[in-house]
Amino acid sequence: MSQAATVQPPAEARVSHRTWLATFITNGGVLLIGIGSGVLTARLLLPEGRGQLASILFWPAFFQGMGLLGLKEAITRRISSGAAEIHVVASTGTWLALGYALMSSVIGYFLLPVLLAGSHEDLVAPARQYMLILLPFAFVTLSLRSADQGRLNFAWHNTLVVAVPAVYLAALCGLWLAGRFTVENVVWANLGGVVVVTILRLGLGWRWVFRLPCAAEARRLFATGLRFYLTAMVMLLGSQADRMVLVTFWNNASIGLYSVAATVASTGIGALSNSFQTIVFPQMGRLCEERARHEYLSRQLRYATILLAGLAAAVICLTPWALPVVFGSGFKDAVYPAMALTLALVPFALRQILIAALRGLGEARSATVSEVIALGVFGLLIWPLAGVFGLTGLPLALLVANAVSVAYLFRYMNTRLLLRTADWWGLNLATARHLVRSGRRYLAGR
Repeated sequence: MSQAATVQPPAEARVSHRTWLATFITNGGVLLIGIGSGVLTARLLLPEGRGQLASILFWPAFFQGMGLLGLKEAITRRISSGAAEIHVVASTGTWLALGYALMSSVIGYFLLPVLLAGSHEDLVAPARQYMLILLPFAFVTLSLRSADQGRLNFAWHNTLVVAVPAVYLAALCGLWLAGRFTVENVVWANLGGVVVVTILRLGLGWRWVFRLPCAAEARRLFATGLRFYLTAMVMLLGSQADRMVLVTFWNNASIGLYSVAATVASTGIGALSNSFQTIVFPQMGRLCEERARHEYLSRQLRYATILLAGLAAAVICLTPWALPVVFGSGFKDAVYPAMALTLALVPFALRQILIAALRGLGEARSATVSEVIALGVFGLLIWPLAGVFGLTGLPLALLVANAVSVAYLFRYMNTRLLLRTADWWGLNLATARHLVRSGRRYLAGR
């Protein structure tokens, strides 16, 4: 095989209708599995236990996002642009991820007692144990998944995405049938999904991993990752700001209610947003002409706006009666937070899609600014709104923050890619007709 053949992305690796459909089905599957897991944990642990579970899982997952130092984006960007040989990037990125995991584990081990001080200090020991095992396995899986995304191998990427929650749900069902459904056992079931899938992926992709890392490529990945890291860090803070405030200042029962509200609010919207982000990021990196980028992003945003708005409207209408029936009457106080959070996720999803496009273009500054704006607005509004509306004040603050932030990004895109309102506004009959035609083509296999 020639060097050119290994460096350049394959010509046939383009995003087809089948790829979109497979990616959306995958994220839809993750959504359904997540709802199943959420229903089981809510009904069997009740608000107090569900809140304890969320408190244990939150900070290790936060350190997972913070500790990667933009490595996921760097791997995807390096491979999708054809700038380096795929196997070198994948193997070097995996070894680099292990180093990042060690560093993050040490930092998290000493910070967890501080972060879980007060009413959650009894959860420090299980949170530490969970984090020390989670991070190395999760970092390896994420690095390999990023390599699959970069080379547009969405079959592997989608398999990894759906496998972890699927194993987790299977383990939860086993605990339920065995009568051992406790908070501690659910934590280990969550960890088991990550460990099993990582071992499986390593076994199938050992040629990528068990190679000596390239020092020069490690330096490039580190430098590229740092360009994305500030944006990734601020994005993580922005996406988790409500939960961070919740875990720090609210009791376990309130955390449990909000966790169920988040499960309901992400119904459909999370799957749709993740599908667009997964494909838009590498595809924008592969397009070279400004006109092609403009047309591609405009089309994706038109589809996203109409689908997001339709899904949000459906979820909001169904939530008042469906939430207590599905999750139990003990969670009826989660209805209004769930409705407000659903509305807040629409501008949030659009912002994430735009940031994915900017990442594909290799730009970070405007994405970082948009996230800082969102954090600033949220910080200003959270306490006044929470004081008036209680738990519902958190998603209301998010709604305003996300709307202001996405408005800034659209203004920037107007200058960067001449993206006018008419280009991305998909709430019209023409976009609806085109989506129906596209759906027919998907079903026909074209």
